[in-house]
Amino acid sequence: MKVIKKIVKIVLIIAIVIIFLMILLVVLARTYIHVGPYKSWEERGIGVLLPSLSDAIGKDEDEFYIEGDTGSHRFSMKVYGIEKDDFQKYIDAVMKSGFTVDYYRSDDRFRASHITIIRRKKLCLDWFDESKDPYTPPYMWVSLS
Repeated sequence: MKVIKKIVKIVLIIAIVIIFLMILLVVLARTYIHVGPYKSWEERGIGVLLPSLSDAIGKDEDEFYIEGDTGSHRFSMKVYGIEKDDFQKYIDAVMKSGFTVDYYRSDDRFRASHITIIRRKKLCLDWFDESKDPYTPPYMWVSLS
């Protein structure tokens, strides 16, 4: 009986460890962007095609709150605290970095493509002024695929 109880305990522990590892893999399958002094979204995956906010706007990245996710084939993020002038400066920077194919530009929207060796990358930038909600600062939505 003692041997059977020990075997059952070992099997349960192994099952729990396997379940935990599977959950961990699912969570880590998405790479989340964290606010900090490092430029994680610029150094991994498709995000390397985009200019940094610091270089483009001339402000320290700690002044913005950034959230989103990045991968090898698509990238999206929200940049909170970006003003309309900053948005226009960022558009200028992405155009200098090669997003000029079939572009559309307005005060609060930018659409363009960048031709790479492998394929065309499409960039969408939108600026939102959430003045109806005093708790939500203006933000820029970035989508690259």
